[in-house]
Amino acid sequence: VARAFVAGVASASLCAPIDLIVLDQQKTGYNAIRTIQRLINQGGYKVLMHGWYPTALREGPWSVAYLAGFPIVQEYIKKHIDNPIAAQIGGYVGAGIITGSTFAVITQPIDTVKTVMQDDYLGNNTKTMRAAARRVYTAGGLKEFYRGLAPRAINCGLAIPLI
Repeated sequence: VARAFVAGVASASLCAPIDLIVLDQQKTGYNAIRTIQRLINQGGYKVLMHGWYPTALREGPWSVAYLAGFPIVQEYIKKHIDNPIAAQIGGYVGAGIITGSTFAVITQPIDTVKTVMQDDYLGNNTKTMRAAARRVYTAGGLKEFYRGLAPRAINCGLAIPLI
């Protein structure tokens, strides 16, 4: 579990810039190269790591779900299905849906904070996670942290068995 968490945290160095680029592309419609150039021109190279901390806090648990939780849940499911083919399929799909969607629920608030921070990549209003969380809470209370949960839970639940 600890190794999985550390692996996830380490992956944030790649995931944070990718998430920022994708988010900005969704807003501007620019291609990846133009987006990267614009981001660096506006905020320097360090802008690509804006939102690294919440990304690491999202990716750590995600890696635990995939690398540690999935095999445990998969074995449990397989033990409770008599048909070997159904056990294999049910183990993969069921364990993926259970672990992926569970960890999506757990990490949704931090993912929301990450997105708000990266939307304000120059840090004008959200230089810290606390400032981003305050902005989310002010916009709609605790429920605002879970906006977009359903599609993310489906995505995460299907991603694990596909991986």
